Amino acid sequence: MNSLRCLLLICLLSSCGWESVEPDKLVLPPVTRTGQETFGCFVNNEIWAANGGPGCWNCGPNPKARTDGNHRIVYFGARNEHEEQIAQNINFTFFANNNFEVNKAIDFGNADSTYLRLVFRDELTGCYLESDSLTEGSLTVTRFDTDAGILSGTFEAELMGECDTIVINDGRFDLTFRP
Repeated sequence: MNSLRCLLLICLLSSCGWESVEPDKLVLPPVTRTGQETFGCFVNNEIWAANGGPGCWNCGPNPKARTDGNHRIVYFGARNEHEEQIAQNINFTFFANNNFEVNKAIDFGNADSTYLRLVFRDELTGCYLESDSLTEGSLTVTRFDTDAGILSGTFEAELMGECDTIVINDGRFDLTFRP
């Protein structure tokens, strides 16, 4: 019986290899392709992740996606509101023309006639950076299902401007839009 108590005590003290997770710790959403309404990335090594869905303007990033009537121009992005009602926005626009392919990275510097635009705006600092501020970056759409209304993919970018240098990596999104 004492052996069992000692073993339990050792397990409790060493956590038996289990990792404790802080309940309010922000984590990136998993990479999915099922319309989970997620959007997340690292911005300058800090997690920037969605914790609210469409219509949830005061509970964190608000991922949204929409297309023009012919599903040729696609807009998507998220808003990260802070307690002070100050926000950061990351928005993309791309033109799904004949050169567009799912699972093929679109390089911001060489978009092969595929129109691609990225905007990062920080209302706290007044920093506004667009695609022409990009030093490198890419967008990979892993699912663009116009029947189911699902847009999923990954992204990364580095933007430099007078106001700041913004490094975005490990970006992922899984959004729905009205088909």
